[in-house]
Amino acid sequence: MRDLVRCERVADDLAAAAGGTAVLAPSVRAHVEHCLRCQAEAAQYRKLGRALRAMADDTAVVPVSLVDDVLVALDDDAERARVMGHVRDHRAAYLGGLAAGVAGVASVAGAIVLARARRTAA
Repeated sequence: MRDLVRCERVADDLAAAAGGTAVLAPSVRAHVEHCLRCQAEAAQYRKLGRALRAMADDTAVVPVSLVDDVLVALDDDAERARVMGHVRDHRAAYLGGLAAGVAGVASVAGAIVLARARRTAA
């Protein structure tokens, strides 16, 4: 357990050292020399650093319309969210109206059945 705590503390130092923003302290260096887990993590940071340096000269081609396309997509999402919010907020009212309509139809049907029953009885 003590090694795990030590390794977690060393991980930040390893990342900083791999990024070139720090130099490992002698105690950290001594720990890494004896810890296979930290050695593997340091190797991963070195590999990541090499990959990032290799991509440093790459340039990305950005379409001229990218900003407009993003803004249109955001507007579409905002409108969709607004409409769905409206539907969600009024769902109870819609369902209440539907229930009232069904109840109205049922009462009319009941009245017709009653009227027929009275005519048949008379």
